[in-house]
Amino acid sequence: MTRKRTARRGLTIIEAVMSVMVTSIVLVAAMETLGLVARSRSITERHSVGVMLAEDLLAEVLSRPFDDPGTLSPIEGKSGSRASFVSIADYHAWRASPPQDITGDELTAHAAYERRVTVTFVDDDLNPTASDTGVKLITVEVFRGSFPAAKTSALRTRGFDTAARATGGGS
Repeated sequence: MTRKRTARRGLTIIEAVMSVMVTSIVLVAAMETLGLVARSRSITERHSVGVMLAEDLLAEVLSRPFDDPGTLSPIEGKSGSRASFVSIADYHAWRASPPQDITGDELTAHAAYERRVTVTFVDDDLNPTASDTGVKLITVEVFRGSFPAAKTSALRTRGFDTAARATGGGS
């Protein structure tokens, strides 16, 4: 009489160990991927908010006249509410953390950010210069903590204001 072999049921210890190892490797890879996705989303969010804050402030600065009305003033900057700023030069060295609107009210939704403005005269090669060349470089930087979030710049010329007044537009 021959005995029929019965199919074995269950796992051997080696099969169980191998299953745990494969599952662990897959789980570690998945967790690392989720960490990278979260970091990437954080960086993207920081950059998009930074760009919005920088472009908003740069547009405000560019809406001001090149010089204080009736004067050819050096770039000195002012402090206080931006509502009192009458020219581009008034924004030099201005900074706020948390960011503020033009009236000085804090933008509480972006309290972790800081905005900084620099205004400098530049020469024909766009190098900073102390002398009045009729061209100003306006740079707005936004930081979240110590990390840069965005930076944007624009050039403004005295001739732009002159042309705008001649055509009935501008400041």
